[in-house]
Amino acid sequence: MTTEAIKDAIQKRPFRPFSLRLANGDEIQIQSQDYVALHPVRKTFIIFEPDGGYRIVDIPLVTDLSVN
Repeated sequence: MTTEAIKDAIQKRPFRPFSLRLANGDEIQIQSQDYVALHPVRKTFIIFEPDGGYRIVDIPLVTDLSVN
């Protein structure tokens, strides 16, 4: 997965929810651009969980992006 594809999905206007599949098989749902931030160096991004937690994801671990 390319950093540009993830950046485009995050910045799409109007925003459309999308999901990411990771190399370990996990799937992450992104329902709002308010819950995701791409690091300026673009090697990782942060997903903010609804319960207040967060996940840091290495972009090379993303194997698929699907717009919901």
